[in-house]
Amino acid sequence: MAENGEIARLRALLACSEADLQRANAQIAALEASELRYRAMFDGIDEGLCVIEMIEDEAGQPIDYRFLQANAAFVRQTGLKDAMGRTVRDMVPGHEQHWFDIYGRIARTGIAERFEDRVEALGRWYDVYAMPFGAPGDLQVAVLFRDVLDRKQTEMRLVESENRLAAIFESAPVGIALADRNGNMLLANAEAQRLFPSRRIPSHDPEFGPRWRAVSDDGEPVALSDYPAIKALNGISTVPGMEFTWTDEDGAVHWATVSSVPLRDDGGTISGSVIVIHEVDELKRSQEALRESERRLQMLLAELQHRVRNILTVIRSVFSRTVETGGDIQSIANHFTGRLDNLARAQMVATQSAHGYADLENLIRDELLSVGVSDGETVTICGPGIELNAQLTESLGLAFHELTTNALKYGALRFPEARLEIHWEVNLDDKGICSLDLTWSEQGVPVISSQPTRRGFGCELIEDALPYRSGVTTSLEFRGGGVFCLLSAPQSEGGAGAAWKEL
Repeated sequence: MAENGEIARLRALLACSEADLQRANAQIAALEASELRYRAMFDGIDEGLCVIEMIEDEAGQPIDYRFLQANAAFVRQTGLKDAMGRTVRDMVPGHEQHWFDIYGRIARTGIAERFEDRVEALGRWYDVYAMPFGAPGDLQVAVLFRDVLDRKQTEMRLVESENRLAAIFESAPVGIALADRNGNMLLANAEAQRLFPSRRIPSHDPEFGPRWRAVSDDGEPVALSDYPAIKALNGISTVPGMEFTWTDEDGAVHWATVSSVPLRDDGGTISGSVIVIHEVDELKRSQEALRESERRLQMLLAELQHRVRNILTVIRSVFSRTVETGGDIQSIANHFTGRLDNLARAQMVATQSAHGYADLENLIRDELLSVGVSDGETVTICGPGIELNAQLTESLGLAFHELTTNALKYGALRFPEARLEIHWEVNLDDKGICSLDLTWSEQGVPVISSQPTRRGFGCELIEDALPYRSGVTTSLEFRGGGVFCLLSAPQSEGGAGAAWKEL
């Protein structure tokens, strides 16, 4: 009986153990299935995931870490193969110390951290979430990470692009501003802030706005409702810009063009305006200078036409009178050529100055030099600085030519012992009118008849043409010893301007 009871107890114990074993096997199978599921999830995520064990020196400072576990994405995210059981310094000798410091801090404090940083040795940039793993004394850290180098490079390129745009925006030679519907500038570069110191656009600025004034092509003021920024709020762009004048603190008036387009939000609603202001003072000055140049050119063309008509009239008259004096063809040609050359020299002297006046002394010297004569012991030229207008230059130039030609043939320039004195001065008559008085005086000519038997071109020019054409009072005498000629030219020519002026 006792033996049977013992056997029964053994059988009951065996049955209990078999049930426990079955339950244990079921738990093990469940754990294995769970581990497989977690492992599949562990390896299925795109992010790299690893468990590391920190390695410290004798002072407790982190100096390295060992890879304990890693998922399949670890290799894709790091490029490191066969890392399990190996240390990072063994695999990446140049790995930066601050990574050890961060993971060591997490292992010691038990506080997870999220951060982004670069691994220079791998040429990668990581977004990292690291948390303590295992028992506190294990110094283990679970690290979930993703390589974000492409995103970081895109962000850096975007920042560089924004910096370049900001530099262009700030250094632009025009004012650029973004304004809301109330005229307040939301964004403005330095030039816009200089032009709009109150940071409000003129159409909405009661303080500085009156300094800005737009004028239409017909000279009428432009209504405020037609200002570019106001029109932009109504959906109308003003491009190219509208011209404005504006007055600075010192009262100086400047010119600017103002352009504006609507500023819309993401929904397409107009939320403000974009304004571009360009100072055009230089352009306006250039345009005014161009207009002034065109006016001067027209005046010069008119003056040139007037002078050409005058000189042609003089040439026609000289030619006619030269032919009328008679003589053979060669003699007529020589006389006419000499007189034409004189007119050319007079024109040359007159065009040497921008205002068209000729120097009297140069006119006389050029005529004498054309026949090889200069002042010296037998020729004296003296008088104050005088400039002649074009008409008086032509008239007196012809007179000097006739006097020179006569002196060369019959008078003081023919005989070495004779003298020629040319002197002029400015006098004031009893009516208060200035007069230029010039004398041509020859002395020491051995033989000269009292008066010429024929009245030639030179006499007619001096005695008739000069008074008629230039208002010059003349006196011509053929004295014993040489010719004496007095030419007296008033300063004014019947309201046509000064015939001459003293320097």
